[in-house]
Amino acid sequence: LAGDYGELPPVLDVEIGGLSTVEIRKWLNTVEAITGVRPIIYTSSGLWTYGSDFADYPLWVAHYNVSAPRLPTGWSTYRCWQYSSTGFVAGVSGNCDLNIWG
Repeated sequence: LAGDYGELPPVLDVEIGGLSTVEIRKWLNTVEAITGVRPIIYTSSGLWTYGSDFADYPLWVAHYNVSAPRLPTGWSTYRCWQYSSTGFVAGVSGNCDLNIWG
């Protein structure tokens, strides 16, 4: 986690196509330069189409109803695994995503 206070680092959510490698790199570099914190990339193996170009960034992978997530090309480990979209959290109405921080 970011900083000394347990904050969530900035996260780039890559769930739909259309972004270029240049746009992704620019966002990651700009956010890291401004915040001083290395961003995390959130995606799934089925949605990630950028090869291993960004595998040096921490990964937050979404993959539901499995015992272990399938990782996108380039990554051999994850920082966080979103394993469900149908969880329950007291005080929140409706379904919630559930994650495991590694």
